[in-house]
Amino acid sequence: MLVFAPGGAVSAAAENAGLATSAATPDVADTVVEPAPASDEPSATPSATPSATPEALDSDGGSAPEGAGADEQESAAAPVPGAAAPEPGAADAEPGAADAEPMVLVGEVVRVAVEVYDGEAFEATAVVAESGDALQVAEADLAGVPAGATVEITTTAASVADGADAPLEADGGADVSEVTVLAPAELAAVEPTVASLAGPSSRTVDVLAGALPGQTPSVMPSTLADIVTTQVAPFWRESTGSAVQFQVGDQLAVGTYSGWSTSEGCTTSQILGFLSWAGERAGVASSGTGEHVVVHTPRWNACGFAGVAHVANGGVAWLNGYTTWSVMAHELGHTLELGHSNSRTGCTGGDYSAIACRNGEYGDAYDVMGTSVGGTGPLGAAHLATLGLISSSNAVIASGPVTATLAPVGGLTGQRFLTFATGGATYYVEYRAAVGRDADLATSRGGCPAGVQACSGTTRYVPGVVVHRVDGVPSRGSDSYLLALPGESFVLPVGGWFATPDDAFAVQVTGIGSGGATVRLVRGADAPLGVLDGGPPVGNLESAQGVAGGIRLRGWALDPDTAASTYVWVSVEGAGRPVLANVSRPDVASAFPQHGASHGFDVVVPAQGGARGVCVTAINV
Repeated sequence: MLVFAPGGAVSAAAENAGLATSAATPDVADTVVEPAPASDEPSATPSATPSATPEALDSDGGSAPEGAGADEQESAAAPVPGAAAPEPGAADAEPGAADAEPMVLVGEVVRVAVEVYDGEAFEATAVVAESGDALQVAEADLAGVPAGATVEITTTAASVADGADAPLEADGGADVSEVTVLAPAELAAVEPTVASLAGPSSRTVDVLAGALPGQTPSVMPSTLADIVTTQVAPFWRESTGSAVQFQVGDQLAVGTYSGWSTSEGCTTSQILGFLSWAGERAGVASSGTGEHVVVHTPRWNACGFAGVAHVANGGVAWLNGYTTWSVMAHELGHTLELGHSNSRTGCTGGDYSAIACRNGEYGDAYDVMGTSVGGTGPLGAAHLATLGLISSSNAVIASGPVTATLAPVGGLTGQRFLTFATGGATYYVEYRAAVGRDADLATSRGGCPAGVQACSGTTRYVPGVVVHRVDGVPSRGSDSYLLALPGESFVLPVGGWFATPDDAFAVQVTGIGSGGATVRLVRGADAPLGVLDGGPPVGNLESAQGVAGGIRLRGWALDPDTAASTYVWVSVEGAGRPVLANVSRPDVASAFPQHGASHGFDVVVPAQGGARGVCVTAINV
């Protein structure tokens, strides 16, 4: 709602038409007027014209944007798939910390994606010294350094040993105050994206059957090789238009990793040491070299994850007890620098950012980098973009209004995606028809819309036009988010609209036929009323005049979300009633052409003589 006092903020549209608006602020007193003696007659003509110099008011107590105020699924399997640091001696440091010297560490940058059994997933960055000790560091501090690079860092960590004995943690890691790259990664020039997959399109995957202390290998290397050849390789070849062609390299039974010092632990050094050991057994010196290794062990219960993989252009993927092909395909996706396919549901106020939504890990059942019950759909546009594989041959790349017919993603040919960027995010519109690897969308595809952690039962994922978002631009490890659109459906129906949070663009599905789905992208200003989150009501109390028997109030009010006349609540000394603001106001129509003229009010409210407090509130629809 919007509370008026005489005068108000001028919106851009209203200002251009010489029309004043008001928004509310709680600390503005009600208008005080002096009603005229009862014998006086009301004025026959309006005595006030719109003010040109009103004050900004906001019902939430702050300045409003110009022209605005304020009011307003069966159980799924677990997913199987440099800022400066605070100076030593900060006020909240442990006793004695002020005397501690910064620690210098030289080692290789390693990034891993951790797939936790309960559905939580995270990416971690560590520096691994030549001794094998590993220190998890804050990801943001090494964000511009590619995996596989050798660095010298200055860190506030007390010792490498302390970090080596700690578990990998989401949002964990020591702060880094200085970083120097001593040697680049072998494929460092292609960071932060894989840049059309620098290196050969044909990529070797060495498969290893191993074990940890007390275990016996539970699969044969030939079994892993068969999964790669018959299922994983065809999937990636089809999804990337042959840009990624995996083929089996060495098939090795590597025995037991003796470097795991206990039968129970799962520390940073143990995990990264195991990945390094597996790579060495396959002849792969480090991550980021364009070479791939899959190592399988029986499930190690001390590590509460389904798998861990390097997030790099090549690396090691550890399958902790899993042999499902889609899990292997997912983990190899991380070794192509891909992040996860998640969901965003319950978004408020048309805002699809992380803080306004519930972020569901693996909530996108359309994409291999999410999780699904049933089929596994082809790679989506957001991850193809990370791989440098979005072009005019498979996508309509828009910077302004356009109409496009999108071929089904499962058909693997033609322009299948519409992509555009605005408001610090990149959006991908795609048509998921029940075709090819998406055929089961017509019958049985299931997933967890709010994420695997919150999943008490699977929900059907169905064919249709869907929208994905990447915060920022696609880069190494970027997660994509399947958006729950108005009505909390992932699918945008024919005639339905999606608007970006900044109201810069809106997308409508205009038809679906045998040739694909036709969608149009328009600028937000050209979208019909109600499509954008137009915000709270706007208006202005232009005059409050004492007349015979009461107070005459004149002004206007409208709600940006509708052209219909709306109500204002008029009160004198706390006693009030609704008044329909439907008096013709051509000046309002000039400022807000989509809303028309029927938004004025001109009413006399009863009041006793003397000073009276008057309040007019525009009601949000």
